[in-house]
Amino acid sequence: MEAGFPDSDFDFWIGMVVPKKTPRDIVARMHQETVNGLQDPSVKEKLAKLGVEEMIMKPEDFDARIAREAPIAVNARQGRRHCAEMILEHRKSG
Repeated sequence: MEAGFPDSDFDFWIGMVVPKKTPRDIVARMHQETVNGLQDPSVKEKLAKLGVEEMIMKPEDFDARIAREAPIAVNARQGRRHCAEMILEHRKSG
């Protein structure tokens, strides 16, 4: 649970996304080139200085993560919007 929202234990992560209809061979090539870049010692050193821990995922695993986390993020966003609306309403009436 994160900030009062069940099933919302998120890690901060960065990923690459492409349009859904992008051919999988292009996705695979982009993935491999990205992995190659992340394996470069100078890149590893720069990321380590920033405290970044790499977590390389296969494209299909990343797809599954997004599918799993997207509904949770949407619900959390809607909850924040609802809270903000309640605060504004309270200020108007107070």
